[in-house]
Amino acid sequence: MEVVPVKQSPKAVSATDLRVSYGKVIALAGIDLELEPGVPVALLGPNGAGKTTLINVLTTMLKRFGGQAE
Repeated sequence: MEVVPVKQSPKAVSATDLRVSYGKVIALAGIDLELEPGVPVALLGPNGAGKTTLINVLTTMLKRFGGQAE
């Protein structure tokens, strides 16, 4: 059987071990995320789950306290 290499596409968003806290309240703890260009994504969760905080970190509107985002 012939092995066909898979074309690696660049990531639209890549985040590793993102951490954010507000004082003693931990908003994000160890978030890992990779999003492909052109692929729709839904971010779902209950109130206070960190959805808006994650978007604010990814758009650089909020400083992360740990991890890496590109």
